[in-house]
This record gives sequence, structure tokens and C-alpha cells, in this order.
Amino acid sequence: MTSPVIGTPWKKLNAPVSEEALEGVDKYWRVANYLSIGQIYLRSNPLMKEPFTREDVKHRLVGHWGTTPGLNFLIGHINRFIADHGQNTVFIMGPGHGGPAGTSQSYLDGTYTETYPNITKDEAGLQKFFRQFSYPGGIPSHFAPETPGSIHEGGELGYALSHAYGAIMDNPSLFVPCIVGDGEAETGPLATGWQSNKLVNPRTDGIVLPILHLNGYKIANPTILSRISDEELHEFFHGMGYEPYEFVAGFDDEDHMSIHRRFAELFESVWDEICDIKAAANTDNMHRPFYPMIIFRTPKGWTCPKYIDGKKTEGSWRAHQVPLASARDTEAHFEVLKNWLESYKPEELFDANGAVKDDVLAFMPKGELRIGANPNANGGVIRKDLVLPALEDYEVKEVKEFGHGWGQLEATRRLGVYTRDIIKNNMHDFRIFGPDETASNRLQASYEVTNKQWDAGYISDEVDEHMHVSGQVVEQLSEHQMEGFLEAYLLTGRHGIWSSYESFVHVIDSMLNQHAKWLEATVRPDPSGDEADRLHEPAGLLARVASGSQRFLAPGPGCHLRPAEQVLPQRSRHRHLLRDRREHAAGHRREVLQVHQQDQRHHRRQAAGRHLADPGRGSRPACRRHTWAWARARQGGRRLGLGFHREDQR
Repeated sequence: MTSPVIGTPWKKLNAPVSEEALEGVDKYWRVANYLSIGQIYLRSNPLMKEPFTREDVKHRLVGHWGTTPGLNFLIGHINRFIADHGQNTVFIMGPGHGGPAGTSQSYLDGTYTETYPNITKDEAGLQKFFRQFSYPGGIPSHFAPETPGSIHEGGELGYALSHAYGAIMDNPSLFVPCIVGDGEAETGPLATGWQSNKLVNPRTDGIVLPILHLNGYKIANPTILSRISDEELHEFFHGMGYEPYEFVAGFDDEDHMSIHRRFAELFESVWDEICDIKAAANTDNMHRPFYPMIIFRTPKGWTCPKYIDGKKTEGSWRAHQVPLASARDTEAHFEVLKNWLESYKPEELFDANGAVKDDVLAFMPKGELRIGANPNANGGVIRKDLVLPALEDYEVKEVKEFGHGWGQLEATRRLGVYTRDIIKNNMHDFRIFGPDETASNRLQASYEVTNKQWDAGYISDEVDEHMHVSGQVVEQLSEHQMEGFLEAYLLTGRHGIWSSYESFVHVIDSMLNQHAKWLEATVRPDPSGDEADRLHEPAGLLARVASGSQRFLAPGPGCHLRPAEQVLPQRSRHRHLLRDRREHAAGHRREVLQVHQQDQRHHRRQAAGRHLADPGRGSRPACRRHTWAWARARQGGRRLGLGFHREDQR
């Protein structure tokens, strides 16, 4: 398998969490909160040395505080957990607008400075770290691809669970704590994401721990899940196949160390249950367990001022973005900001040079176990090249003998045979994803070597064909799920494709755009530092995916495998194969076979060179000269419906 096994997976602690570790977590929480506020508010004087004035506050305040302190609390405990257990872990932050928590974490574990040496571990580096946040020439305000350890930006909400479960497929040592925002939980993709636990196998895959971050509010309204009764909330998740454990803190005067002790105890209990699930799966993977999850109920904007200008802030929607929007403009708000920052006691966290003190970081994991350094979160480091079968074995030999237009062939059926052999050569490193359309799209040859992975119950072989608790084909009637699974599967170092009809693929065209921009950012970071342009652009499908994408409109069964052979090993761009599935050269219904891979290498077979249009220069049909010539001859000069050319099929 490609996926590396690091640390000591699935090991119980069998001892109480030490007080020293919990003190480290509390210091982490304080310093991460300080760093997060600094990123939102400060442009200079990051340690508030005298004179600390309104001139040190940014002119334009952008960011989201409300979810960030809860994220910092959870990340601190996840770091403690990784260090104590040596567990191979990738972290998914569904509320990606809490980006300050993600960048603070990688700054504290050292991977940010390792990736960006100009962000030094001193006062000068800290000032650059603060100033660049959501700033021209800086970084986005979300958990962006520029942040070490991130495989999920969280700008367009809804895909956290899809990405978490895609990451653990064929990755049996990987643990993914996935924080789901309670606003995000109201989106359609996230709502169906809870069903992902029926499409994985705890023996051959890793484990996801969903953590619902229930802080009660969105931008201007309460969240639905925060207002329903505890009984209804728990019954809902139990019906989704989870065993919910609720944790409540921050609504009274409980000491923070007491809160840390309670959460660590709960986390260890949940972890013991997960280890038991893993152990049981080694002897019985036919019975789906109820997977544990955590409901984490804390105040919105936890630890910020409780009231600002006489209005409730902590524990309300007013804490969602920037609670002190006039901190530069008014002395009163500036004083509130100063007192807020001082409440974390930065003098106990930073040394005289502005570096975070060693005792603050002593509890954290080291080496590849760090969240920002885990190779699973940087799939390009561990990805192996696909072992592709010889394309000559799939030649339509009759065309050479009888000429173009011979016979009735389906291009996607030929692709199905080709992908069958790719799976055979790359078992556990290649998957097919599709919304209930693998056979419909003529890719069913894969069932000769694998099955559809399914853990939601069986009736009989009479109706449940090609279904098994493990397999390299995944189907659910959700384009969002399939796209999310594929994205995470690729970003953690594997290969795959998913297929859908062009008329349906628009359901996720904005999602395609997000991923294309993610890939683009990994090779050409966004100089604007403002995530809005990158996250919220509407367009049609091929216009939308044009950013960092290639489109192949191959017209015939023979040509169709040429671009397939090229794009499957490639990386760093979207690739789209567009083709009719019917038994003629071109028809009224095109299939979109989307192929994502991450790398910039571009290999062309000499034989394909004269046939394929340059995919980077538009969307002309491949093999155009040869195809149009014989198509016109057979159809009396009437052009067929290839590529973007639409034809009435009545």
C-alpha cells in the first residue's frame, strides 16, 4: 500500500492523562487563542510592547473568531492525544473559516516555519505571521492549502465528512478526528456525509471520529442542532450509526484545568472504544459497529469579552466574525482588545525574543507525528506512480483492417476494461467512485477483479450483486460524496476516477472549482490573500473547471483510451474525459469522466500527439481532423454532436 504506517496505531493509554500534559494543553490553548486574535487584529507590535497603540491594529479587520477558540481547544487535545499514543493522525477542520486556529497550530508545531522560513520563531517572524493573514500578498483566512497539514479548506461548507472518510479508505492505520461545524451540519452534503460510515470497513480502512462543534450560532442566527432537545439530537446521530458522547463546557465558572481533565477523560474513553472496534474487525468485519462521535457544546467566541457595548458577545452570533470591528477607530474598543489579549497572559507564553517558550510546546508530538508534518496530509510525498497496462492490448484492431466507422463500440466500455486492469495492477491504490452509475457508465468490467464496498446490510445474492464489505468501487447517490471521497483519496497519496452524467455533474461544479483552485494554490499561491475570489465564483461547468484543468473530448473508442492513459498518472490539475457511452461515434448524451491527479508531469505518447488537441488551449474535440473527415463522409456532410456542438437527436 502507498499509505505509510507511522507511530504505533490503535494503542490504548491504559493510564490517566498526566497533569503535565494537561497543563501543556492549557498553555497551548492560551497561546493559540492569542495567536489567532493577533492574526485577525494586529499589523505590528505582536507582543504589545509599550507603546501599544491603535496604530498597531490592522486597517481592515477580516476573519472569524467565533469558532476559533473551540477549535484551538480541540486541536490542543488532539496534539496531546497524538503524543501520548503515537497515533497516525490527520485532522479535518470543517469550519475552515476558523483558519487562524489552523495556521496557529502549524506555527506552534514548527511546520509553518519549516515551510516558510521567513516566518521566524521570534518577534519579527510573529509580526509577519500576524500581518500576512487575509492581507494583500499574504494568506487566505481559511484552513487553506498553503497551511501545512491541511487537506480540507472548509471555505465552501459541507465536505468535511466526505474528505475525512475518503482519507481513511485503504489507509487502515489512519485516524481522522473530523470537526464538523454546527452551521456546516445544516448543508446538504454534510447531512448525507453522516452515511459515510456504511461505506468503509474498519479492518481495511482507518477510523473517523466526528466531533460536532455545537457552539450555537451561525452568522446571524442560531443553529438548528443547538436548539433541538438532547434526546432528539442523540437519537438523530444514533440513527445515523453513531454512539454520541456529549461534552458541555464554558457556560459557568468551571476552572479551565477541570474542563481539560474532563475532556481528556472523555477522549480516552472514546479512543478505547475505537481501539476495540479495530480489534474486533480483525476477526469479524461483517457486522457494522456503532462508531463513537463527540458532541462538543461550548459558547460561540469562547473566552472573548462577554459583552461589548452592552450587547452579549460571547455565546452569541455577534462573536462569529470580528467582535471588535472598531478596535482601530475608537479608543474604547482598542482598550477592550488590549484587555482581551492580556487575559491570555502572553508574558507566560513568549520569551523576551518573541519565541514561544519551550515548556508551552513540550507536550506536543514530534517528527512526522506532528499534524503539520504527517505525510498522509501531503500526498505528493508518498504517492507512487500508477502501474498502467500496455495500451496496445486494447487496440480496436478491426479499424485498422476495415477503416473508420467499423462496427458499434462504446468508448466508456473500453475505458471500463482499461480501468479494470489498472485496479488489478494497483489494488489498494486506485478506486472508482460514482453516484450509482458505474455500470450505467459502462465501467462494470471492474467487478471482474473487485466489488462495491458496502457495509449497510445484505439481503441476498439475487439482488446484491458485486457488493462486499471491502472493494475498490464506491457508490452512493450523492455527487458531493463521491467528489469529496475522491479528493481526499487523492490528496492522501492515491489515485482514482469518478463518473457521472454531464446533466447531473452540475450539482458539484462549484466543488470542482474549489478543488481546481486548491491544486492551483499548491503550485501558485494566491497573492491577494483574500479567499473570497477563490471560493465564490460562479460559472458553467467547463468554464468553472477551466482554472487549472484540462478537457479531453475524444470522439471514438480508440481515441478515448489515449487521453485516459495520459491523464491517469498526472497530477496538479483536473482532467476531464468527455464521451458518449452509446454505440456510435457521437451521440446526444455525453458522459463526464472526471479524473483528478496531482502532479505537473505531462507525458504524451508519440502516437497520441497527432490526434489530441492541446488540452491547455481550449476544448476542441480530440482527433478532429480524422474524425470529422469520415463522419462527414458517412453522414452526407452532416456534423455529429461532438464536444460542444449540440445536435437535435429527434
